[in-house]
Amino acid sequence: KQDLYRILEDGEVTVVNSFRVLMDGVLPEEQWKMGEEGLGLRKLALVPMVVENEPLGLVAFAFNQDEVDTEALAKKISYLQKHSAKAMRRAQ
Repeated sequence: KQDLYRILEDGEVTVVNSFRVLMDGVLPEEQWKMGEEGLGLRKLALVPMVVENEPLGLVAFAFNQDEVDTEALAKKISYLQKHSAKAMRRAQ
């Protein structure tokens, strides 16, 4: 799971070709590969979710195409981060 921590710390959208980075050691390979095939997975984008400089986790987007617009994903997550920060402040 070092790859996941690195992605979270880097703070950048990372695009990979399989569920391996998420599922290795969690499910047997044949199970997550069956999921990839069923979804027609071509790319998996992992986007760090950081609110007020605190990493909360990763958001995963599965694609059945080779091209991924990482800038558009980063903008969507930025929008979510702003709203999450507001909700966290209200909850305190």
